[in-house]
Amino acid sequence: MTKDGRIFDSKEFHSYAALVFFTTGDLTTLGTDGKPPMSAKGKQNLLDAIKGGMGFVGAHSASDTFHTQPDPPDRSNRYIAHGDKEDPYLQMLGAEFIVHGSTPRLQDAPLIVNDAKFPGLEGVAVAGQLQRRVYSLKDFVPDVHVILTLDTHGMKGECYQRASYPVTWARMHGKGRVFYTAMGDRRRAGKTSFS
Repeated sequence: MTKDGRIFDSKEFHSYAALVFFTTGDLTTLGTDGKPPMSAKGKQNLLDAIKGGMGFVGAHSASDTFHTQPDPPDRSNRYIAHGDKEDPYLQMLGAEFIVHGSTPRLQDAPLIVNDAKFPGLEGVAVAGQLQRRVYSLKDFVPDVHVILTLDTHGMKGECYQRASYPVTWARMHGKGRVFYTAMGDRRRAGKTSFS
């Protein structure tokens, strides 16, 4: 695990078979931890490596990374569908985080299993409910293979007053396999690291 964004410009980077991101924000800017950020070339190296066959796993806040610009402090741009103008990282991932409900902070999140044959879900017909802070997502690329869907019926908060939507999926990005799950909220968010 590393928080050093220079890894994406190194020769070592291309020796990895897959990456796991539990990140947030614009990784090309210096964060509050003072660790070296990813360069613009490093970001392109990441996208090229995945397209070339490197695997990618995004957990929870990985969809809250590299928001389509501009991303003003009031987050007003996050409710706009950007389509093919969405940030290339988010196009690779499959969707973009909008916001999560704040009241109540944690609530039951009923999940629908869309693919009970996906590895790890074999034989699971009903996912049930998790008590969590759930992400609202947008701009889904058309080729996501949906694994789990959030059933928004009965959820509290304006961001959930919409049709049910995917929260776990897989997709191909060129030759690279991409997996993302919105699950994984933790009590102390805001840390950035690359693994």
